[in-house]
Amino acid sequence: MLKNKKGITLVALVVTIVVLLILAGVSINLVLGNNGIIVKAKDAETKSAEASQNDLKGMNGLVSEMEGALAGSGSENGNTGSGNNFVTKNTEVTYPDGTTETINGTDENGNPYVRILTIEPEKTVIVEVNVLANMVEEDTEIINKASVSQNEIGTIQVNEIKNTIKKYVPGKEDEPVVKTQKIVGTVWIDANKNGIREVEETKVAGVTVGLLNNATGEMNTQVVTDANGTYAFDNIAPGKYTVIFLYDSANYSATKYQVEGADETLNSDAIDKLIVYEGKQITAAVTEEITVQDENKFDIDLGIVEDPKFDLKLDKIVGSITVNTSKATTEHEYNKNFAKIDFESKYADSSTMVVEYKIIVTNEGAIPGYVKKIADYLPSEMKFSTELNQDWYEGKDGTIYNIALANTIINPGESKEVKLVLTKNMTKESFGLITNKAEIYEASNDYGINDMDSTPGNQSTNEDDYSIANVLTGVKTGEAVIYTTLIITIIAIIGVGTYIIKKRVIK
Repeated sequence: MLKNKKGITLVALVVTIVVLLILAGVSINLVLGNNGIIVKAKDAETKSAEASQNDLKGMNGLVSEMEGALAGSGSENGNTGSGNNFVTKNTEVTYPDGTTETINGTDENGNPYVRILTIEPEKTVIVEVNVLANMVEEDTEIINKASVSQNEIGTIQVNEIKNTIKKYVPGKEDEPVVKTQKIVGTVWIDANKNGIREVEETKVAGVTVGLLNNATGEMNTQVVTDANGTYAFDNIAPGKYTVIFLYDSANYSATKYQVEGADETLNSDAIDKLIVYEGKQITAAVTEEITVQDENKFDIDLGIVEDPKFDLKLDKIVGSITVNTSKATTEHEYNKNFAKIDFESKYADSSTMVVEYKIIVTNEGAIPGYVKKIADYLPSEMKFSTELNQDWYEGKDGTIYNIALANTIINPGESKEVKLVLTKNMTKESFGLITNKAEIYEASNDYGINDMDSTPGNQSTNEDDYSIANVLTGVKTGEAVIYTTLIITIIAIIGVGTYIIKKRVIK
């Protein structure tokens, strides 16, 4: 009766543990699973944030007001507003459709003040404040800044602009004033490659943009696109200019040029050309000649598209090793780039090792291509035979080559395989590490594009078209001791386990 009760207690314990584990698994899945509480909460949070962003982007559907004011001060007297240094003539507003409006209003502090209704996404409104400087006895620096307020986003302060009012010199008051203009534009990634800038497409920051003076042939003015992909050239004197975009032409190309029928404010205005920049010939996007006279030039934009990449990778592995002795023939499978094999000492001088290598070429790029030639740098310890390798031949330099894939196209994501069989007659003095190296020796594609991260045939170990496979050979020792130790260890584990069950579980 006692043994029966103990047996029932153990079974009940095991069943209880199993049930608890099942319940724990169900609970964890309810909380952390794909449809769990936490996932659903995060999903709701994400959708809420996206909705908020969409509300801001859809400001054109709101009857919102945008208000802006410009303030200025003299560095010496600290005046604000118009102060004593300049007076406001008027404010000119240029709307996205090209229409303009002249406004004479100011706020209670005498600052130029503009109220603008809704601005559609990706559209630009230009506000120009025209002022007249008063005469000063000494050169005086004027610092101007603006603020923009909107119902949803609050007030934003823009950057400061510094100007210097030159002291009054009699006789120079009648000198003509040269009116300057500006050139403004955006750089973006044309994800759908249609040549039209769209709201959801990414703007590119950090692109250097140069302004070439066509009269002098000099590009003395350069700016960098901001976080919104925007650049601006200010204070441009009348003349003829070319805008040059120094973008990442190694990975991108200019998109379609001025797509017919597209909105001129949303298309791309530059094409790729070879230019000399800082003494080097590079590819840059270049606009047509721009004539600056009496008006600003807006939306001189550049769309870029990501270039397809050509990228072939080579991997070399040990597929199998066959050992031939007077006793028997044994085959060992590995399929990895490192293999270890031990020989019985009594057959060390009479064994033959046959190693079958697998060389795998994978297209990791977006362009189909060909492996015209594979090179294997034969280790001195191994013997090459054309009888075992009909697709390989030995060059005058001792390197062996394979051209079996020369006319076989490898599409993106595909892999192709060739095999190489080498042999070695074993001796007691020949055990150790055998290193075999292979690489793509020649490669091509129909587009004439070079591999993005490798140069064929240069034997660079840091490139992914180069691979190494190692075989470590040795002599078996201490087999009986190993087996005995293993058996004793297993018996000990079983004994200890039985003791713990009897003492801790059953009782």
